Amino acid sequence: MLKSYIFSIYFFCILFHIAAQNPTRTDALKIFLDCPECDLDYIRDEITFVNYLRESREADVLIMTTTQNTGSKGILTSIFFIGQKSFIAQKDTLTFFSLPDDTEDVYRAEMVRYLKLGLVSFINKTPLAAYIDINYRLPDTLEVEQVVDKWNGWIFQTSLSGWGSAEKTYNNYNLNSSLSIEKITDQFKTENYFNHNYAESNYHYEDYEYKNVQRSYSINSNNVFSINEHWSAGFFANAWSSVYNNINIQGGLKPAIEYNLFPYTEASTRQLMMSYSIGPVYNLYNDTTIYNKTSELLFRNRINITAEFVRTWGRIYLWASYAHYIHDISLNSFNINSNLSWRIAKGLELNYYMGYGIINDQISLTKGEATQEELLLQQKELKTDFNFWTNFGISYTFGNIYNNVVNPRFGN
Repeated sequence: MLKSYIFSIYFFCILFHIAAQNPTRTDALKIFLDCPECDLDYIRDEITFVNYLRESREADVLIMTTTQNTGSKGILTSIFFIGQKSFIAQKDTLTFFSLPDDTEDVYRAEMVRYLKLGLVSFINKTPLAAYIDINYRLPDTLEVEQVVDKWNGWIFQTSLSGWGSAEKTYNNYNLNSSLSIEKITDQFKTENYFNHNYAESNYHYEDYEYKNVQRSYSINSNNVFSINEHWSAGFFANAWSSVYNNINIQGGLKPAIEYNLFPYTEASTRQLMMSYSIGPVYNLYNDTTIYNKTSELLFRNRINITAEFVRTWGRIYLWASYAHYIHDISLNSFNINSNLSWRIAKGLELNYYMGYGIINDQISLTKGEATQEELLLQQKELKTDFNFWTNFGISYTFGNIYNNVVNPRFGN
């Protein structure tokens, strides 16, 4: 009996020792991943040595990502690892480039690889460090080949798209084509775009038939020069046409200057920019305007202010613009757009979008009254003093803080 009792105690001690030396996922790093562009199910399947939380305040590491377009139409992704609790003094940032022809699978695999790299220094301070191996993958060749670009940095992209729908009394379709020509370097960038759109709607009901056609095109050329870490200069040319806006053709040229309070290299996490532009605008109208004009040459200036900050509590974006015609300051407009994503408290999150505009510069309005069809189908621009839109949402989540399980049955 005594031997059996001693053996039981000894066996229990062995099990306790084994459990103490083999940490489970309970001992794993707790992370909160703020990555709107990520395939979260794929990441949870590939990285199983951490705990995924729904609440950022409970995490050991807050991981945030931002993306920026590169000159070659690729994407520069920045991953910020921000330590919390016992890791409060630890931070890291990793970046990687993806090519414009990379598939979603290639992008998400690269995201997982860099997430693993960034997590190593944090996991190194946990019991799971004893179970982490690091493998080195030799490149196919150790020689660095000189990249030869026969296009000298220029990128061309064309697209053609269309859609349509139909039922017994109604059908519509839309055709859109575009062309872009770009070259982007550290010191200079030029972006040139052409877009054309054709939209047609047909209504048939008993003896009533109506056809609505809308055409528009635009050409834009944006050219920007780097001066230093805070200043930039450029000139912007554009031409466009729109039946809805009574514009047969409008052409403009605007030199501009821009100042960023923060260095441009920090634009992925914070920026506060102010720009000013001024230049001529020529309008040729489809119909006579409310000012009895069929064409005119005017000068217009504009001030833009852009602010964007990415923080551990969320993101905030603000854009404001004021413009007026030089010959008459009463012909002006003011626009503001804002976006706030705020984790107020544990489980409580606020999302808010708002846009507001004061409009006093509708110089292209057609003279005369709109028909009933033009009014109901929004075939042409009508006089207004303002426009406004908003989107507001608040959510509260409580319960299990872990978010590790992936179950794709019958869809997510």
